[in-house]
Amino acid sequence: MEQGSNVKQLCDICQKKDTLWIAWIHTFKLKNRSIWSISMPHDNSRFWRKLLKLRRTIRPHIEAMVGNGEGIYMWYDNWHSQSPLIDSYGEDVIRNFNSHPQAKLKTIMLDNEWI
Repeated sequence: MEQGSNVKQLCDICQKKDTLWIAWIHTFKLKNRSIWSISMPHDNSRFWRKLLKLRRTIRPHIEAMVGNGEGIYMWYDNWHSQSPLIDSYGEDVIRNFNSHPQAKLKTIMLDNEWI
């Protein structure tokens, strides 16, 4: 049952659910970075490390809804049909596009249309 609860917590983080705890996680743990891009910290709580270990398990099941692209990490979120772009093309794609690793999808959109 514990793993199911942890999966739910991780899904809530991905969805940026409107709770104080999720806001705290995004402010103090993620610091404007994708949950998929942060490294496994060795000096953090056991609970946080458990959540991060679950990423591999749930990532294929989390699809991002593009909308205006404001909440989508262009390289790390699963919004494209080929899976997260970082998985399909590797980290070189970020340098080749002269992009920031934490770029949001909205940076290549204008009025909800692709640029």
